[in-house]
Amino acid sequence: MIKAKELLGRSVVDLTSGEWVDSVRDVALDHQTGMVLGLVVTEGKWLRRSNRVIPYTAVASVGEDAVMVGPVGGADDARLQELLGSDQNLIGMTLLTADGDDLGRIEDAVFDGQTGRVEGYVVSGGYLAT
Repeated sequence: MIKAKELLGRSVVDLTSGEWVDSVRDVALDHQTGMVLGLVVTEGKWLRRSNRVIPYTAVASVGEDAVMVGPVGGADDARLQELLGSDQNLIGMTLLTADGDDLGRIEDAVFDGQTGRVEGYVVSGGYLAT
């Protein structure tokens, strides 16, 4: 299991070329499906930097030092584009029970590195499994 925040700053390396792509800047989580949809990296130099999303389906493996990716096309998945265009962010949201009891704030998501399936959330004061 991997915490999403643990990926921030981790190097991304293209397996086909062996080249360093960049570092992970954010993780795109879909709360509706409970899946990691992509990794946001920043490309370019200085003033010409722009965000690029690597679909999680291109992730070959997640190691301690780097995320290895296979051939990467554009992130044309409609749901991924919808998420990136919205201002939704689970991190920092208050988690309530169906009865209205405050369980705390969501601090992180824990997911399976191979499948991208979200297995639970780190909540201030504990852990909540999905």
